[in-house]
Amino acid sequence: MKKAIVAILAGLLLLIGVLAGTSIGLNWLIVVADRLAPGELSVGSANGSLLGALEIDALHYRDAALQLDIASVSLDWKPFTLLRGKLHIIYARADGVDVKVLSKQAPKPTEPVTFESLPLAFEIGDFSVTSISVLDLGATEPVQIDRVHLAGKGRDSEVNLHEVIAESPLFAARLHGLLSLDTQQDGELSTEWWVQLPDMPRLAGTGTVQGNGLHMRVHQTISGPADVTVEANLENVIERLAWSASVNVRDFNLQLIQPQAPARVFAGEFSGK
Repeated sequence: MKKAIVAILAGLLLLIGVLAGTSIGLNWLIVVADRLAPGELSVGSANGSLLGALEIDALHYRDAALQLDIASVSLDWKPFTLLRGKLHIIYARADGVDVKVLSKQAPKPTEPVTFESLPLAFEIGDFSVTSISVLDLGATEPVQIDRVHLAGKGRDSEVNLHEVIAESPLFAARLHGLLSLDTQQDGELSTEWWVQLPDMPRLAGTGTVQGNGLHMRVHQTISGPADVTVEANLENVIERLAWSASVNVRDFNLQLIQPQAPARVFAGEFSGK
């Protein structure tokens, strides 16, 4: 009996190794995923293994709510670090992501999820998605995003964001710094961004976001048609947001927005909550 049990366990381990560690196993798992998925799933080609690097081309998924097409996906990670309570991704990349929203349902009310410590430590060397197109239900033109990139690591209540980038034809944003999940400890993120809407002057800003899940302090310096300083305080950020803010405007030249306007420069200070 013991020999039979050992033989069965050895066979199961061998089967798991084949499924996870070879291209044959990877393709078999894709077939299983297609059968279990609520929609239609297909892949042009898949190479590599779940135990290391893999590449997938021409991924397609469609259900009643959305259609998703991805030209290529590549991943390399260290799965055995999960045994030490850490998710280590060397790189995870997707290119040519096309999303079409086909239908929408009213979101079900849910309780906010809060935690002061990460359930799993992580390290991400390069998470990148490029050439993104999102067509919302009823829209005629898709939203285009050139690139989204993230690199960082986290453990316990601290998330160290080495770099977060979002770039599109109309805007770009970068941030880095420490994000704290502990309500007794503050983090600080440095931000840099710009916005260029059609037929409007360019806006650019830099600043910081300090705090945690209970409270945040936002400071932004904005340049464009005017020099603007924004100071904001956010309380109960996760559960029930309350805020107060002050805006200081200097050297606002209306002609930069309306060339026919009188040649006047305005200034002022505003506050609200």
